[in-house]
Amino acid sequence: HGTNPASAALCGYDCVVVPVGDDGLVSADAVRELLDDEVAGLMITNPNTLGLFELAMGEITAAVHEVGGLVYMDGAN
Repeated sequence: HGTNPASAALCGYDCVVVPVGDDGLVSADAVRELLDDEVAGLMITNPNTLGLFELAMGEITAAVHEVGGLVYMDGAN
């Protein structure tokens, strides 16, 4: 939803879109490629916009937590 990155941008954060794979899902590897110690958090919609349930949520969440970030999951679809 557009208000999520807009709210973060208003607070001075840079928002980055994590690419999805050919299966329409976010992989933990795709998230890891974007992580560093400056990451504040990850917002992920589950089920995603395609109606698919993200299969790697545990691994994705652990990776974000490893760099000190928070994970927010929006399930309002």
